[in-house]
Amino acid sequence: MADKLRVVLFEQNFLLASLIEQALRESGHQLQICIDTTVCPVCRDDTAVCSKQRPCADVMICDFRGRGMSGLDLFKLQRARGCKALDRNKAILTDLPLEPDAVREIDALGCELFKRPARVYELMNWVDKCSQRSDSLTV
Repeated sequence: MADKLRVVLFEQNFLLASLIEQALRESGHQLQICIDTTVCPVCRDDTAVCSKQRPCADVMICDFRGRGMSGLDLFKLQRARGCKALDRNKAILTDLPLEPDAVREIDALGCELFKRPARVYELMNWVDKCSQRSDSLTV
């Protein structure tokens, strides 16, 4: 089993959030569920930057159609404003057919893309890989 991770899930679908929550907690991970993407401090205003010295989460999972802004826009903004979380440990969930440009942007960021209905075991396997990447950040 992977080390205990701090996971932030931006998801407004209660049933999906509950399913992911159950799987993550059964694996021993800490989870914070947010229904609005703009709770991230880099979204406070036009000049906000990440003030953290270390990542606030080991893993971030976001709905492509996030409330407040899309998951893709959130992850791009986080990168531009100094988010310490690894881009490779961020994933976007979508049930929409995405435009090729959006898929290219997600790939360019280094984020994972899961199409719904996502299989929980696939998501959990990816979270395990995130644990290995996060270990290299531990001091």
